Amino acid sequence: MSKGRNRKRKDDAEPAIEREPEASGGALLPPPAAVAQTPLQPMLVQVVQAVRFAAGAIVDLADAVAEAIRKRVAGRA
Repeated sequence: MSKGRNRKRKDDAEPAIEREPEASGGALLPPPAAVAQTPLQPMLVQVVQAVRFAAGAIVDLADAVAEAIRKRVAGRA
């Protein structure tokens, strides 16, 4: 038994609300012809360029951190 929790029984539950199917037949998805016409290659090129830019920024940051650590260690010796 649960401690202090009120549980709903199946006969107390609200009846399920049934949705009517939409007349558009799946309005969330574009028609297949529109999908076929959209060029994916320019979008992929932009994604690849963004990833390359981010990777370059990470490498530059790591290089600057390594240089700072090297100078600090060299100053202690």
